[in-house]
Amino acid sequence: GWKEHPDTLAIIQQYAQSDDNQYVRRTAVRELAKGWKEHPDTLSIIQQAAQSDDNYGVRETAVQELAKGWKEHPGIFDLLLNCAVNDPFIRGGGEYAKYLTNPRQTALAAIVEHFPDHPQTKDLLIDRINNDTDQQVRDFAQQALEALLI
Repeated sequence: GWKEHPDTLAIIQQYAQSDDNQYVRRTAVRELAKGWKEHPDTLSIIQQAAQSDDNYGVRETAVQELAKGWKEHPGIFDLLLNCAVNDPFIRGGGEYAKYLTNPRQTALAAIVEHFPDHPQTKDLLIDRINNDTDQQVRDFAQQALEALLI
C-alpha cells in the first residue's frame, strides 16, 4: 500500500536480500517482481536469490518470478538452465518430503513452458532423466520429454 513512499523500495530490497526469515525473503522477491520490475536493481536481486539464497523456497520463488516476468530477457534461459542443473536442493526424508518443491524442477518446468523449441531443451531433459539426484525431477523430466516429442 505504500509503493510511492520513498523508503519502501529500499526496505523491500533489503528484505529480499538479507532478512533472516525465508518467508519474508520470498514475499519480498515476489513484491519486487510485481511492483518494481522496471527498476534497474530488481532483476539482479531476483537473479541472485534464484542462484544463491540459502533457502530452497526462496530460490524456487525467484525462479518462478524470473520465468514469469523476464522470459524475454537475454540470459534468462541460461540462468534457468544453470538452476535446473546446479541448484543444491536435496530432498530429505520424512512424511512431508514428497511435498517439497525442488527449484531444479521449477526451472525445468519454466524452460519447457517458455523455451520448448530451444535447441538445448531436449538435451537438458535427457540429462536430468539420467543424472538428477531427485526421483521427482527425473520423473518430471521424463514426462516433459515425452510431451515434447508428441
